[in-house]
Amino acid sequence: MAPWCSLLPLAPMAHPGKRYLTAALAVLAYGSAFGQHSHSLAQAEWGRNMSGWKLLQHSMEVARTLPVEATIFRQKSPRSNLLMEMQFEQSGDGDARYEILSPLSLRGIINLDDGHVWTNYHPDDQEVTVQPSPRENLEDPNFRIRLAEKNYSVKMEASTEIAGRRAITLIATPKFPEMSSRRYSIDQRKEYLLRMEILDHGHHRTILDTKAISFPDEVPESHFEFTAPRGAHFKTLDAPRPLDRESKQSLGFKPAIPSNLPFGFVVQDRLVGGQKKCEFLSIKLTDGLASATVYQANEKCAAKMAKPYRFDKEVKGVRFWLVGEVPESVWKQLIDAFVKEALKGLESEVIQEKDPDARSEEPHRPSDTLNWEQKKGPKPSKKTASDAEPLDIILSLVEIDA
Repeated sequence: MAPWCSLLPLAPMAHPGKRYLTAALAVLAYGSAFGQHSHSLAQAEWGRNMSGWKLLQHSMEVARTLPVEATIFRQKSPRSNLLMEMQFEQSGDGDARYEILSPLSLRGIINLDDGHVWTNYHPDDQEVTVQPSPRENLEDPNFRIRLAEKNYSVKMEASTEIAGRRAITLIATPKFPEMSSRRYSIDQRKEYLLRMEILDHGHHRTILDTKAISFPDEVPESHFEFTAPRGAHFKTLDAPRPLDRESKQSLGFKPAIPSNLPFGFVVQDRLVGGQKKCEFLSIKLTDGLASATVYQANEKCAAKMAKPYRFDKEVKGVRFWLVGEVPESVWKQLIDAFVKEALKGLESEVIQEKDPDARSEEPHRPSDTLNWEQKKGPKPSKKTASDAEPLDIILSLVEIDA
């Protein structure tokens, strides 16, 4: 894996509150080859031969083939203050291994991915989960960059030093003022992402940082082998499947997918996951740099997947919630776009069923749509979308995310 890889909506996890951390591990490493020998020469060559967008894209493209050994810090989720310290290794063939070193509550979680099989070990549960690798269906970097060019501008800032290595710093400024700026610090010799930051209207958050890093000629194959401890139990999970015409029946509701989204976002993927009698729909969105996923599930299944948050919405027993690195104002408008689409579907169904002459009837009542502050029951969590413990955490491209 590499830091530029974004997180795909993944197969169902047995215990979402813990398993979504594995998803965070599945998207971290970045890399590339950028062979300049001095800071001034690197800047000059970059200025003449490579635009900021090309540098970002090139770094994403080579990220999975660069041998790396690193200790990195990563936020548990984009909006969490909890930092995870992790040991990361990657071979030239793209085999990747993550192990959480701290905090103590997460220590020992191991993630292995060879590009085909994704294995996760959780020591507290003595459980090993095995499922198809999300890296088999990574998005096209060219698509992400072309879309990002429509929604952001990029410029070079002063270089910096990270973990003893000189880094070229790029800042992406959104064309929609509601969105956040993003700053990427990329190793000038290897084009490997060392740091990623969010600049959110006066607030600064470091999403990824590098404590120590080296680029060996190769990493021993033995580092990517894993023997489960005695007594560990195994669980095999299926990969999520693409949304199709028959999904409505298995989901138990009609999916709502708007054709137009605000702030330059587009639908990138539509996947159905979960288990029989409790499936969910995940709609992955991106504006090129920021990413988010809107989940849809019936209320019973949703309660097992994620804690409610005050911006979640419910339409006729179907809950809508978002996970991702976007400001709250953007978050609410993205959710509203899906809710409006769901209500249009309800209206269409009612019109088809009722007498053509009875046009004075209302297709739906205001009570058809509820948010968590209007519903009776336990007080909603004050956590943010990214802290709501969903199936997975959606970061983004470089992290080019979100």
